[in-house]
Amino acid sequence: HHPQWFFDEVILRNVTELSLNSFGDVAISELYIEHAPRLRYISRHAFPIVLYGNNIKAIGSYAFNNLPNLEDLRIDGNNIILVDKYAFATNYTSFHPLRLTMVANNLNENSFAFMAMNGAQRPVHLSFAEIGGCYWNMKYLDEQIFAPFLDKSTNRVYIEPECEFRCNDCRMKWLIEIPKHAQKRITLLAESNYRSIYNVTNNEGYVPCENGANLYDNINQWINEWNNCP
Repeated sequence: HHPQWFFDEVILRNVTELSLNSFGDVAISELYIEHAPRLRYISRHAFPIVLYGNNIKAIGSYAFNNLPNLEDLRIDGNNIILVDKYAFATNYTSFHPLRLTMVANNLNENSFAFMAMNGAQRPVHLSFAEIGGCYWNMKYLDEQIFAPFLDKSTNRVYIEPECEFRCNDCRMKWLIEIPKHAQKRITLLAESNYRSIYNVTNNEGYVPCENGANLYDNINQWINEWNNCP
């Protein structure tokens, strides 16, 4: 059976519940949901969800747990102050990665609840940046949140030089203490203009410090900085 109608882009506004199975003979490449602060439910689907500019303030527990065909989830341009525990947990297992972008949400190091990134029984490729920008307020990566996430071989975190951390913060020290293979799972965007500049062409890890300098290129400097850490 082949759909009779094809749309590259569909924009829905002021939606409260959405069952995409009801689209019938319509094929959609990309779905945008705008101005939908009361959206409660999205059924199964096989194309991206884009929740851009909805002033979303929180992502609750198990928010997307029953969407096995979801491939792209773009929660950009909102005002997220809380990513709750098990926010992206699933009740199914899949080998297909969920490509999750959270650009321009004013995120900070307190935005992620304990175990926020736990429970996804599928790979998660999490991007905090787009080419040329990051737009967040993260000073460090919380070890309790991101160490277990990076420990899974199929997970990834993508950032750009604009996502500068305060690498002299003692709470960044764990990033050099994790195994090398885990360090490589936090890196530049695949299409980044900086991959050759920062020597991550061989899938090397990249954590931006001041002015975009890579934490892993200056480990001795930061070890000296951390000498006074408790």
